[in-house]
Amino acid sequence: MASVVRCCVLLLSICFSRLSSLASFDTVMVLKGDHGKNINIQCATDKTPQDGVYMKWKKINESEQQEIFYYYKDGTFTDKRNDKVTLHENHFPKLTATLKNLTVADIGLYWCEFNLEEKKTNSSVTFLWVTEKNETIIVHKEKNESIHDEKKCQAVTVLCVLIALFAIILCILGFLCVKMKRSRESDTPSKKPPDSSIYEEMTRNRLGTTSTLINPEYQPAKPFSQTPAFHEGL
Repeated sequence: MASVVRCCVLLLSICFSRLSSLASFDTVMVLKGDHGKNINIQCATDKTPQDGVYMKWKKINESEQQEIFYYYKDGTFTDKRNDKVTLHENHFPKLTATLKNLTVADIGLYWCEFNLEEKKTNSSVTFLWVTEKNETIIVHKEKNESIHDEKKCQAVTVLCVLIALFAIILCILGFLCVKMKRSRESDTPSKKPPDSSIYEEMTRNRLGTTSTLINPEYQPAKPFSQTPAFHEGL
């Protein structure tokens, strides 16, 4: 769109350099129309009173001006483009002209020339650019693709947000599980093995008891011999 506007401005400068009759204009407007559509062009002036108005048109590659219509203040309307244009009177000299069924042949400069007897007053100039039929289809296609890509991007963004939230929830649950497990382990009393000194004391006590029960110095007072009654019998 920006390239089209720059092209239009360039074309306007070329046209103005070739038109001595268009030397004094208040403003220049740029309009972009689609092939086969209608477009409204303002035809107005603040200088009153006025007797009538001509709407004129000039192609960008021609020097000759063409008249589109003439409107007189009593309501007389003369169309010179074979029903190509209709006029809507708001309050003369403020009018709106509608160009119908646009084609690339309608590209050019449009302006209104008001007359009060012999005195002429020009309105602002409108540069009309009309897209070709194939170009219009491409523009609509690109617009639809842009909308589709935007919706697809939004869907991907939502999916990424959901995945991120799911990952955060998993991290929180894992942290809570680890914390609960550690809390349970800290609440359960640990069974520590007895100290080694206790084993040594128990071993020492066992050895002492054994030595007390068995006296190594104990020996029988007499050797084993036959009893006296047994000898006497012999």
